[in-house]
Amino acid sequence: MTACGKAGTGAEADMIQVPELFQTYSGKLIDFSNVRPEDIDIRDIAHGLAHITRFGGQAQNHITVAEHSLTVAALVPAPYKFAALLHDAAEAYLGDIPKPLKNLLPDYARIEKYLMQIIAGKFRFDYPVPKIIKEADMQAIRQEWAENVLSRRDKSLIPEDIAVREEFLQKFEEYGRLR
Repeated sequence: MTACGKAGTGAEADMIQVPELFQTYSGKLIDFSNVRPEDIDIRDIAHGLAHITRFGGQAQNHITVAEHSLTVAALVPAPYKFAALLHDAAEAYLGDIPKPLKNLLPDYARIEKYLMQIIAGKFRFDYPVPKIIKEADMQAIRQEWAENVLSRRDKSLIPEDIAVREEFLQKFEEYGRLR
């Protein structure tokens, strides 16, 4: 890695600057100290949540925050489905932090709440979300825990994820022998 955070050996790699702002999938630049409703895009939320795994990526089976959000929305009556679908939308920008760690990070919780208030205002749903959504969220978490963490079968259907995992383990062994 170079000093600017990009891998490379050439002079041009050393010239690349890591931005101070967060760039989204759609190309928006977000200043987390001053998020505006126009910074929020549903395409970024959908893309981000579909690429972020639950349980810190440590589940036996691949499950994303988008899948979780769809499950929660399926568990509530029609008037609550929209808010249920977006109940974890801030994670598209902040990542999904496992609950035991999140409990130790009060600044993360404050930032998540700040961002969720902006998202809820933009898309016009109540935040904090109603109790029925929180209950559906807990029901989904218990189900996901049983099916994806406690289950010992690897049902990941994403070949690229499996290939990257295997390459990582192979390089770990290879580079470990070089020490």
